[in-house]
Amino acid sequence: MSRYPETSALRESIRELHGVETDQVLVTAGADDALFRCFLAHMGPGRKAVATYPSFVMIPRYVEQVGGRLVEVPWWQGAFPIEAVIDAISDDTDIVFVVSPNNPTGAVIDEAALRELAASARLLVLDAVYEEFADRGLTRAALEMENVVVIRTLSKAWGLAGLRVGYVLGSTELVTELAAYGNPYAVSGLSASLAHARLNDRDEVAEFVGNVRSQRDTLAGILESHGIVTLPSQANFVLARFDAPEWVLSAAASLGVALRRFPERPGLEDYLRITLPGDQPRFERLVHTLLSAVAPEALLLDLDGVLADVAGFQVTAIVETAASFGVGVTRRDIEEAKAAGDADDDWELTRRLCADAGVEVSISAVIDRFETLYQGVDGLEGLKLREEALVEATMLERWAEMLPIGVVTGRPKSDAEEFLARSGMLDSISVLVTKEDTRLKPDPAPVRLALKRLGVDRAWMLGDTPDDVAAARGAGVIPIGVVAPGDDTDRARRSLVGTARILGSVSELEGLFS
Repeated sequence: MSRYPETSALRESIRELHGVETDQVLVTAGADDALFRCFLAHMGPGRKAVATYPSFVMIPRYVEQVGGRLVEVPWWQGAFPIEAVIDAISDDTDIVFVVSPNNPTGAVIDEAALRELAASARLLVLDAVYEEFADRGLTRAALEMENVVVIRTLSKAWGLAGLRVGYVLGSTELVTELAAYGNPYAVSGLSASLAHARLNDRDEVAEFVGNVRSQRDTLAGILESHGIVTLPSQANFVLARFDAPEWVLSAAASLGVALRRFPERPGLEDYLRITLPGDQPRFERLVHTLLSAVAPEALLLDLDGVLADVAGFQVTAIVETAASFGVGVTRRDIEEAKAAGDADDDWELTRRLCADAGVEVSISAVIDRFETLYQGVDGLEGLKLREEALVEATMLERWAEMLPIGVVTGRPKSDAEEFLARSGMLDSISVLVTKEDTRLKPDPAPVRLALKRLGVDRAWMLGDTPDDVAAARGAGVIPIGVVAPGDDTDRARRSLVGTARILGSVSELEGLFS
């Protein structure tokens, strides 16, 4: 650690891997460093580079940084546009770039086109960082051409993205020239040592690459069967076009799955790049997430704050119950407690607020007082009659025609059924999971039970509290937040961060269906 990095062992491993001489290998700080060195060494202000579009996003950025001009030739899929690219080359063209498999499309150039292109270019840079995943590699053939530089990385197939280790292969003259550009000791000793060790794991990497290829074909088939267009890919990702890419992106993120979108790049606005994980559990999770976003099998709804406006009833019941034990509780106290989570049970929440104020009350005493207020007694109207529906029964009927609906609530069954019947919603509900059925939210058990009773695996769930979000996410259901009437909007939105979407009202859900 006290000495400057030594990369000779790593260079020797790379030399042996590709069957080249040691002085044909330059280790760099990732493939980006290698690419930028090509610009620094071979392109001047006002000069021209040629590449295809869409392709690696750093190419136009580096061209701009060195003051050059970039001519881009369209190449979305199919054969490499060799004639168009050669036509774009002129006397002031310093470099021609080919990314194969291309990022983000996954298209590849064949050897014949590569040779023809090299014969027409002053310098040809082949970015082959995804080559391990392709049907056929071109590195060996490219190294037979004196004016071709090949860029590789240990970030993709070798799984070392965090170490930032890439390398350049080429003629001794080109590699020596590129070594003079960029920072000295570009790769740390620790990264070089770990990368050297990793290059001994060839069987493991080959198995990983085989899994990715298989998953690539499987995922493309699954997406195509749901009407989602994918581009043929030989990389470790699939580029797919969605009708609502922003929704799919946020829905996947809500379940911890990262996808890549390109909203600023013309023609790519509707596409998402989906990287294959290689292992089966994460692949199954990826497929489940994507299909949950675009083809849910059910809609799950919380009751309080989603179907029922409980702003008057709930707050009053808690405040008056606590007051009967000498505890002053405000609406803000209740909102903050619900935003903190683990507050799906109003009785327990009331008991806890009393305890926080230094007054210990038994749960049975809280229930007796709370239920007297809610159910009413002789001559005194119960608070339950103040509850109003937040969704028109006809709207719920329309949703039920598209998807079976389940309600997941911490209420007792009798109370939930009474409200749904009184509001004309009960007939639209296929499954009702209540307080008596299993553990309460934020435990995912009630959401999983709803899925089981519905006989489905994929769903969206609409809720107004962090407990709803946690329960949905724990069950692999896409969480959608809604601000309940009467709640502080900013506080509610902060508590629902991480959901696929936050709605201002339940009726906005129709916009997602469309």
